[in-house]
Amino acid sequence: MDADYTVSALRASDVARAYAIVRHLFPNIALAEWQAATSTEDLRRNWLTVIDPAGVVRGISLVFVSPQSGLSKQLEVPVLASVSLLNEHSVAGRLLEYAKRRAAEEGCNRIHVWPVAKTDHWLLGDTSTFKVPRAGLTYDLSPSKQPSPR
Repeated sequence: MDADYTVSALRASDVARAYAIVRHLFPNIALAEWQAATSTEDLRRNWLTVIDPAGVVRGISLVFVSPQSGLSKQLEVPVLASVSLLNEHSVAGRLLEYAKRRAAEEGCNRIHVWPVAKTDHWLLGDTSTFKVPRAGLTYDLSPSKQPSPR
């Protein structure tokens, strides 16, 4: 049952299991590169996972706060992937909810989900050097933009 899923930042013990999804999304990234790119807790913090009770990674997402100038901060989501035959939407929803909490913790006013990437090795780099695309889906977290309860 999907209620038993665990959503958290990528743990060291789940790096190899998460690679099963990463290699399908980005076939040019070798396991050794993935392990190096996620070798510290600080590097893993931006990778979110959804794990089922059997320990299988069912979803993965990369999130980071964009280094934009100005008063408004935005949580960037260049990767959002769900792998579940029965609960794909639930897994993706859990990743987005966790991203929403992370955005609130970081003081972000928006979440920006990127369109599908054409290349993959940039994922292993420093997020401060990522070129944020203008395209994608932006979710405004401002209180004035949220639906009011009835």
